[in-house]
Amino acid sequence: MGRHWSGSEITAACKAYAKATLNPLVGADRDIDSFSREILTHMADFSPADAEDGTFQHRGLRVYQYLRDNVFNSFHKFNKCLRHIYACNPTGVTEQQKINMAAAVYNKKVKGLDYAFKDYNAASHWKMYQGWVAVRHLPKFSFDNNSPPKCMVSSGSTETEEGWSSSIEFVETRMPARGVKRGRDAAKEKEKVDVASKRREVARDAQLLKMTEGMSEISAALKHQNGVATIVEALKVVTDPEQKKKLEEKLVEMALDLK
Repeated sequence: MGRHWSGSEITAACKAYAKATLNPLVGADRDIDSFSREILTHMADFSPADAEDGTFQHRGLRVYQYLRDNVFNSFHKFNKCLRHIYACNPTGVTEQQKINMAAAVYNKKVKGLDYAFKDYNAASHWKMYQGWVAVRHLPKFSFDNNSPPKCMVSSGSTETEEGWSSSIEFVETRMPARGVKRGRDAAKEKEKVDVASKRREVARDAQLLKMTEGMSEISAALKHQNGVATIVEALKVVTDPEQKKKLEEKLVEMALDLK
């Protein structure tokens, strides 16, 4: 059995993933295997020079698999908690304090909005937090607030409003309906759903790669509109001087094409 992932490893892997995803200089026909190897290459830039075997980039191709199957699923669950906090429209708090309250919900410290957790230290209580920060700007992890979920308020919250129940829970629970599969049948059904979910995850990753890396195949108008934005975002992440110079030259070239 491999070593448990540390928070530092998850953060390094997420930064490497973001850097690899936002790289517009790589061809659109790159497969998952080559994408995984590029993540490892970038991960070395964010890892200790004396990283032990079996840690950080030395985990090999399992890095992307772990991100896809474990870390990214946790990010989506956390975003769901954050959406619930936004839906409550808390007042008198900062953006970070909203995130802190969402982290408390995610860690099951509270069942919903509770101002007592506005200063909950998300970074120290959730080891994936810095990793989430590193990728939250990517389209894959964005969420739509146009249709927010119902506000969930903890029974211990200091803010109440008519219509909210003090016993309401963050996760809605229901009695099993008639005909619901149980035991082995339920386990098999869940396994099928998990497999389908992972396949969709891989398909979404492949689609994202083609969208961000296949600018040469996009029409001229979309190439300039989306390509420039992609390179600008990439410049915020890239630290390698040579890579950064290439991105800047690409940006200048695209600007000249507009004339």
